Amino acid sequence: MKKIYSSSLFVFLSTFYQTLNAQCTTYTFNGNYTVSANIYMSGTYSINGSFIIPSSVTVYVDKKSTGGCGSLEIYASTIKIFGNINADEAGNVGGNGGAGGNAVFSITGHTAALTSCDNNNSGVIVLEGGKGGTSGNGAGGGNAGGNGTNGSGTKQVCGSTSDQAGMIGSASGGGGGAGGGYGGNGGNGSKGGDGTASYTVTSVPISTAYPISGGTGGNGGTGGLSYGTISGYDIDMGSGGAGGGGGGRSFYTGTSGNKGGNGGGKIKLVASDTLIVSGLLTANGGNGQNGGTGGDGNSTPKCCSDGCDDCGESTFSCGAGGGSGGGGGSGGGIYLECLNYMNINGTLNAKGGNGGNGGNGGLGTSCAYSSFLCGSQSVTTDKGKNGGSGGGGGGGRIKIFTSQCNLSNINPTYSIGGGMGFQSGSNGSYSVICVPLSDEELYLKNSVHLFPNPFQNSITIQFDENNNYQQGPIEIEIYNLLHQLITKKVIQENEIVNNRFELDLSAINNGYYLLLMKFNQHKIFYKIIKND
Repeated sequence: MKKIYSSSLFVFLSTFYQTLNAQCTTYTFNGNYTVSANIYMSGTYSINGSFIIPSSVTVYVDKKSTGGCGSLEIYASTIKIFGNINADEAGNVGGNGGAGGNAVFSITGHTAALTSCDNNNSGVIVLEGGKGGTSGNGAGGGNAGGNGTNGSGTKQVCGSTSDQAGMIGSASGGGGGAGGGYGGNGGNGSKGGDGTASYTVTSVPISTAYPISGGTGGNGGTGGLSYGTISGYDIDMGSGGAGGGGGGRSFYTGTSGNKGGNGGGKIKLVASDTLIVSGLLTANGGNGQNGGTGGDGNSTPKCCSDGCDDCGESTFSCGAGGGSGGGGGSGGGIYLECLNYMNINGTLNAKGGNGGNGGNGGLGTSCAYSSFLCGSQSVTTDKGKNGGSGGGGGGGRIKIFTSQCNLSNINPTYSIGGGMGFQSGSNGSYSVICVPLSDEELYLKNSVHLFPNPFQNSITIQFDENNNYQQGPIEIEIYNLLHQLITKKVIQENEIVNNRFELDLSAINNGYYLLLMKFNQHKIFYKIIKND
């Protein structure tokens, strides 16, 4: 015989398993719950009554970045949102920015020659590139950019007849963070700003003892991928973007990159009777922050003890490359479900955050010298390249489930766009899923009657005379809103008199429950309310 599962029951069971997986505290309230003032909330709330947010009130979802849950789930008989639920940036945390270039190396032992006078020997100096940030958190976290490469050059050398200036190519910046993905893919980050070995001189000999080279900016991170389903019963929070790259080293150190944007949080509203949203539900991803700035170039003091304090007596450094920006966090998840009537005409937003701006490249330096006896000289080193933008976060997911599509008004204003950046994130998903009962489910529902409902101590179950499904024992299971089994009863066939039997539920507390009736491989699901 064909096995019948109520579509509404399937929706509820799916939400139940999602609730079990949430690492958040569960709270239970008897009676109505009206939020009277702006408040922070997170976790799962099982309410035996109505949940109401008035038009002047905003509920903020505690952010994971500050130790919160990042998720708010409400299960109630009636839910009315006239105000706001704000889960912006409440989801998975964005990655940290990469460190700025700081270290100075020299295989010839001349690290001090970058900033001060050294001995007259030739030598090589190497400057550290900026580092890429860390990847964003979450299943679709944006990937970190690569490290910038080092710059290098030669130190100054004093000569008996002619001094040779030193020239050091600058390091590059770390690559940009990619955007996080959830409903849509995150965008790629841009490469970090290049260092430079470019300079102009007039009448100044430059030491050729070692090559002069600028670093190449680190590669940008690849965007986080989408996950989850478009129309399934799953819902999640958004993923974080990767952190921005640090600036490269020159005479001065580069600064660290900054964080990637947090993903949007999760909002889940499940009502058994009525769900109204005329306010604002928002679970947008956060914007990535800026990349680090490249270190400025400079010159050492004049290092030779002769009569001409010209430009050839110094070591010069070029401006370093800037780090590219952090990735935007992806939009989060908004899930609305009602087994009966819905009126959704408010605003639902689950947008991806924008990628952060790149850090500026470091400035170069210059020297100008003119003397009647020694002549005129000049040196100018170039600026490092600016970093680029981080990747945009992908859009989130919005899902609306109802088994009463023709009776409900579902016409929200919504936004699921991806954030802008070096590469923009792709759009998320918006779905309205109608789960009408099958013909056989409708027949079963219409031929079995429960009364009174609400009830005080017992409830009567009556079968129509032409209903032959009740043959054999009937198994009754009573669940609370979180689908925790409260009680279980088996009704034998000889207990069914005149196609009816009375179910004693005096031992359970007042509140809203779900009654599951099983017989002859069939299952029927009902909502019941005890109110003595």
